[in-house]
Amino acid sequence: MGPYKPSSLLDFLAGRPVEVEAIWGEALRQGQATNAECHHLEMLYHLLRAQCSTSD
Repeated sequence: MGPYKPSSLLDFLAGRPVEVEAIWGEALRQGQATNAECHHLEMLYHLLRAQCSTSD
């Protein structure tokens, strides 16, 4: 694979809604349900929610 931009970045750049809940939120909830340590994912999830909610 050559250089590419993830679809979520393309959505964000185009002003379309980013699927934060479906992609990062669901992964976080599933990890937490198994008592897995998800500190980095949790931080990323909250940062993305904050960033994407300000782009509305």
